[in-house]
Amino acid sequence: MNCLGDAATGATYGAGIGALLEGMAVSFDESLLRQSSTGAVTAIGTRVATSATRVGLVMGTFGAARCLVASIRDRDDFLNNMWGGLAAGSLIGVLAPVRAGGPKALAQGVYGAVGVATMGVGAYFLAATRSDIGDGATPTPPVLPVKHHPGT
Repeated sequence: MNCLGDAATGATYGAGIGALLEGMAVSFDESLLRQSSTGAVTAIGTRVATSATRVGLVMGTFGAARCLVASIRDRDDFLNNMWGGLAAGSLIGVLAPVRAGGPKALAQGVYGAVGVATMGVGAYFLAATRSDIGDGATPTPPVLPVKHHPGT
């Protein structure tokens, strides 16, 4: 298993998703309209970079922890995603803004751990059920109804 590769892939996807989501969220922020164009661009860039970094760290941690648990347990099942989600979600509390304070950051970490673990387990089962569908490239032959003619 290549845990470093899983961490890098997760961090890359996470950074892209974080930048995209924050870029969309920033477009609804009316306080940016009251700033000069230079100030607005700086504020947008800072927010997008911060979100990309945070989501990238969380997703990278998920990939690394999931792979590490799988290599320790020598099994690939939903528990790996659960432990990866707990590790990654607890990082949400660590990355909470300083203004959040201790109890609020702790609550964010707990909620994040449970939430990301739940999503990881759900993703595992979704992938498991989708692999049973088929490869998607081989068409299934059509099945025509058979008419039954009594007495023939």
